[in-house]
Amino acid sequence: MACSHEKMEIHQNEQGLSEDVEKFPRVVRYKATKFEEDEIWASHDLLRNRMEMLGCLQVVSGVPSVGIGFTLAIGLSINESLATLFRVSHMTGMLFIFAGIVSCMLERYPVLLNVSLIINSVCVIFALPGLGLIIADLIQWKYRKLDSMMAMELCILGLQLLVSIILCVWISKVKSGKNKPIC
Repeated sequence: MACSHEKMEIHQNEQGLSEDVEKFPRVVRYKATKFEEDEIWASHDLLRNRMEMLGCLQVVSGVPSVGIGFTLAIGLSINESLATLFRVSHMTGMLFIFAGIVSCMLERYPVLLNVSLIINSVCVIFALPGLGLIIADLIQWKYRKLDSMMAMELCILGLQLLVSIILCVWISKVKSGKNKPIC
């Protein structure tokens, strides 16, 4: 038998209650007055598809970030740039790819909600100093041979940071809006 915290309405049969209980047993039907989906997504149905879309955007923006990191590592020596010294593009690119995969899996596996919040928070924590290092490189850079690549990485990292902040806020809203579990 199912258990629920919702009130149920009692519906009588069409003929009304029978006078002769031994001949006709009383039939009572219950009807749920409120239907709910999964307890995590019950009040935030629109967010679930948007989180998956933003997760895909994280993966798609993480791949060129890793590629730009390899290009900068090949084109510059290790001490020419702070971004290549600390491998900002490699680390943030792989971290955002992983966060995007977890965010894409949220619709099928809502148990990963806490994991996705933690990973996206770590992405924000790593992206902020990465942005600072890239901006410092662009301001004081003497070698202008890969200036456009650094500017492109700055734009990609800014987009990734914005997506991770949005996902952190949405996941926090979903977590705070949880309904009571159904037995």
